[in-house]
Amino acid sequence: TNILYQCILRCLVYLSIVSIPVTAGWIVYTQIFHPLARIPGPFIASITRLWYVLKVQQGSFDKVNRDLHDRYGRVARTLGVGGYGFN
Repeated sequence: TNILYQCILRCLVYLSIVSIPVTAGWIVYTQIFHPLARIPGPFIASITRLWYVLKVQQGSFDKVNRDLHDRYGRVARTLGVGGYGFN
């Protein structure tokens, strides 16, 4: 059990070491280099579609979408990394 514990712990450490730079790189890409980086919207919507999925699941996306267009203008990034909406 001690060897198994050490193996699991080592795997978690390696996973952490790899996932932190990958996540940071993804955020930099979506904020600076992505073709839609200049389209305004919530930060979380610019890095993941999870935000959109949660809003749809909660049933609040229509209201949130209208509020975002009121805040950010005619074009806003509301559908996640590769998506935007028009008002």
